[in-house]
Amino acid sequence: MNGIRFARYAGGPQDLPVREVWWNPDQALPIDFVTARGAGSIRLVIERARAGANTALLQPPAFRFPAYRVVEFADWLERH
Repeated sequence: MNGIRFARYAGGPQDLPVREVWWNPDQALPIDFVTARGAGSIRLVIERARAGANTALLQPPAFRFPAYRVVEFADWLERH
């Protein structure tokens, strides 16, 4: 995908939830993986990706959502 190569890993111990993964260690990115769920399984596939990132979306929530109020659990307990 976009010049990124992925290696397939499969056939590990049956008690692991991940049964198969296509992985790129340089990007720390899976492109396709299958997890076991009871008698069935779930497959996730990334169909496209593009270079770059919107750095505004990587800011801490306090900066991204200044109108949101942060309530610590201990503070909430003191009021109730």
